[in-house]
Amino acid sequence: MSTKTVTRDRILRAAEREFAAHGYDGVAMRQIAAAADATLSLLHYYFGSKLELYRSVWEWRYALIKDVRSAALEAFNFDRAEKEVVTDLVDLFFRAPLQLAHNPETRPFALLFAREAGDPKEGERGVLKMYIQPAAISLINAFVRALPRLRREDVIMRYYFMQAMLIYLIADASKLELLSLKSLKSDDYSGALPHLVDFAVAGWIAPPTKK
Repeated sequence: MSTKTVTRDRILRAAEREFAAHGYDGVAMRQIAAAADATLSLLHYYFGSKLELYRSVWEWRYALIKDVRSAALEAFNFDRAEKEVVTDLVDLFFRAPLQLAHNPETRPFALLFAREAGDPKEGERGVLKMYIQPAAISLINAFVRALPRLRREDVIMRYYFMQAMLIYLIADASKLELLSLKSLKSDDYSGALPHLVDFAVAGWIAPPTKK
């Protein structure tokens, strides 16, 4: 690996940690430079602006979710019982983000994902539209195909609620410890996965919502 690649990766990792901890508006380029043990001029050389650095972090990390989901959807078998198909789609939605949250190396990006999704100013940066929206539309289309008895509007609403479950768990899993009097661990994402899948599947296969 070249020195240039090593330096760029070090800056990306430092930026990821700082953005995850403080949010986009709470971080200055000088702060990231110090965390990366790099000069401010190097950050501008590799990434230009803070916004481009932020988007580069997303381009780098979100591929870990996007690529897994894209490959799985390309090979997905819809010619099965409804509940089996829906269960696999729900698992596909939750598994990759929770694996990122469970892994100490990628957990900062999982936190950044949750932080950005809940930030009312995220539209100014455009990363959700650039990265999350295309992946969401692909999964929504898959649920429409799996559940033709539902209106597309119903599918979008149920997908939105499922997304909210994921974001809240990653953003503040400490509530699990609080509610369970510490019998459940906030960082046990692999343990939470089957509960999330069962709960979400029940919502998906429920009858169409009456207007």
